[in-house]
Amino acid sequence: MAKHGIDEERLTEARMRGRQDKRTPFLINQDDGRLFPNVPLVAKNPKYRPYHGDPKASLAERMAFLAGHTSSARRRVVLDPEPFNLSKATADEIVAFAMEEYGAALDADKPIDELRAECYQLSQLPEVPIPAAPPPGDQHAAEAPRRGRRRQSEEG
Repeated sequence: MAKHGIDEERLTEARMRGRQDKRTPFLINQDDGRLFPNVPLVAKNPKYRPYHGDPKASLAERMAFLAGHTSSARRRVVLDPEPFNLSKATADEIVAFAMEEYGAALDADKPIDELRAECYQLSQLPEVPIPAAPPPGDQHAAEAPRRGRRRQSEEG
């Protein structure tokens, strides 16, 4: 019976040695960039360090990771910068914003309340699409129906 208990302990220890870390599943070889599973026996070796990059990355990308060109920390992605706040903007910022966004030149010498009101009015205008000019060969095709209508009206 005691022998059976010892075998179970050895089996449990062997399973623990072979268990891969879930948070950082790979280690990278510092010499050649090869990836290995992050298990306790490999993690003890000083040639290996935790790898936080893409496991399917090319060798060049893994070597760049080793060189420190990519951070091992998690990246924060900022989708939108802080939107333009009309109530906190200075007069110069409002004038620049109106020029960039709406193509309108505002007078920077006006009081800030009037600048804010003008910028707000510009933001409420609907966007007007610019009509596309017809190709040069289609100008005669556009005039043909007019001539036909005149003839019909003259005959009737």
